Amino acid sequence: MDQIKIGAFIAANRKKLGLTQVQLAEQLGVSNKSVSKWERGVCLPDVSLYQPLCGILDISLTEFFAGEKLSEETLIQRTEETIMEVSMKGKQNVNKLKKWLIAASVIVLGLLLCMLYFFYKTGAFYQNMIWKAPVHSGEMQVVELATGTDEVLLYNWKADQAYQYVRLDLSYCEGGSPVGETISDYMEMDQTGRDHCGKLLLQFLDGQHDSIHFALSYEGGSFGGPMEIQEPSYYEKTGGDVVEIMEEGAGKSKISEGIPLTIGKWQFADEDGSKIGEILITATFLLEKPEGT
Repeated sequence: MDQIKIGAFIAANRKKLGLTQVQLAEQLGVSNKSVSKWERGVCLPDVSLYQPLCGILDISLTEFFAGEKLSEETLIQRTEETIMEVSMKGKQNVNKLKKWLIAASVIVLGLLLCMLYFFYKTGAFYQNMIWKAPVHSGEMQVVELATGTDEVLLYNWKADQAYQYVRLDLSYCEGGSPVGETISDYMEMDQTGRDHCGKLLLQFLDGQHDSIHFALSYEGGSFGGPMEIQEPSYYEKTGGDVVEIMEEGAGKSKISEGIPLTIGKWQFADEDGSKIGEILITATFLLEKPEGT
């Protein structure tokens, strides 16, 4: 299509009808600057304006594309050509659109994967979360090598900077209910102006089952030590010599203020495989330390 020729044809037919650019623009609902651009061959009208423009100028769509008045015989021939041309251009535009959509989808998918990888590496998905290190992960293997035992649980955690304390509670349970006194330890976290993140390790010392040792660290410090199992019923039933230990830990838990999270559970059985009881350890993140503790 010759835009210059079509533009001159629009101008000639407009003038023939005694219309100004402003009057034609008003009838089509566009600005007179748009009409000026058409007539100078800068661009063509929007597709939605072809039919109403041809109606006002009293020309056929085929004559519009040809940029001239056509005889009846030529009009029929050109109409066929115009249909074929418009059809081919439509297919080309559809193919271009498909290619553009595919390219855009690949770019968006690539950016999404990059964002997911960034969030995974930075722990952004784990805000206010505590999660267990995978059994076969590199850091777990290092911990087992350093401690000399596989009776160990390792957690990573990330908490909002508003949290100031972490409380660890050790309970001896029978039949799912605590027996005797619960042992508690607190760690105060310095306010660093950024979110807290750290690690928590729990383990029985090799061959000893009278206490669980813990180490809790974060970017501002660390603390740790043994939490002794003081319930007499435990020693009466196990004699301090546990035949079977099954350790468990939650895969991932949401940190909420004052809500205890189970991070370690050791179940004990006798020689017959009958369950004796279990040691339960929970972690509670606090905005402030309770009074009287």
